[in-house]
Order: sequence, then C-alpha cells, then structure tokens
Amino acid sequence: MEDHFINKKPPKSASTEIYNDKYISNIKNNFSNINEYDMLRTLVNFTAVSIAENIRNYINKIYLSDFRLIISGGGVKNDILFSDIKREFEGFEVSKLDMCGLTIDNKEAFLMCLLGYTKIKNITNNLPSVTGAFKEIVCGELYE
Repeated sequence: MEDHFINKKPPKSASTEIYNDKYISNIKNNFSNINEYDMLRTLVNFTAVSIAENIRNYINKIYLSDFRLIISGGGVKNDILFSDIKREFEGFEVSKLDMCGLTIDNKEAFLMCLLGYTKIKNITNNLPSVTGAFKEIVCGELYE
C-alpha cells in the first residue's frame, strides 16, 4: 500500500505502463519463497484494497453516509476481486453495472456512440477532473 501510484491523488488511471510483467518480476524476485498462487491471490486482494482506499480517501465524506458503489470494467468479471471489493465496503450496497440496458459488456460500445453524438453536436465530452486534462474540449474526429 506504499506504492507511489496508489497514494497519488486523482485524477489518475492505472495501466500496463505501471503494473506490467516487470512489476510482477520484481515482486517474484523479492519474494521468491512465496507460492505463485498465494502471490496472485495477494495481488488480487491488493487491487481491491487499493481501490477501496482511494475511494475512501478521495470521495467527500458527506457522500459516504449514503454510499452505493456500482462497479464496471473487466475486473468485475473476476469473482474473487468483486468479492474482495464487496468485503471492503461491508454495510454498503455494491453491485455490477447493469442499469437501463447498460452493462459491463456493452458500456464501451455505448460510450463510443455517445462520443460520436457529442462530437457531431459539438458538446464538450471530456472530464478534466477525472482525466487530468487542462480544459474541456470536444474529443473525436469525423471521417467521411
């Protein structure tokens, strides 16, 4: 939990630039006496705990009194990860994205349609508070 990225303030997004084969190799080299299955299980739990820690640290405490967590993304298909996240938020409602026909399986297609619509209508479609961009802009390109 002392990992630099975990403690970095939002906006941020984790990717294979940080958590990759080299990252795993370093862990394996430093803890060669640990069974690889135990290590994998620990990394899954680390993911859940780091997500929970960031939510607790960076969401206004006022909202935590009426907190509901809706999870999306491929990781939610990992039953162990989903279970670990639910355990981290015991006492709160935690569910997978599934509302008004929008699911974890079709959200990216929906968002691409939304991106196209906002481009055509010239509506800003980025969130600097989430992405770290310097200003709101209309993203996307049209090709005919």
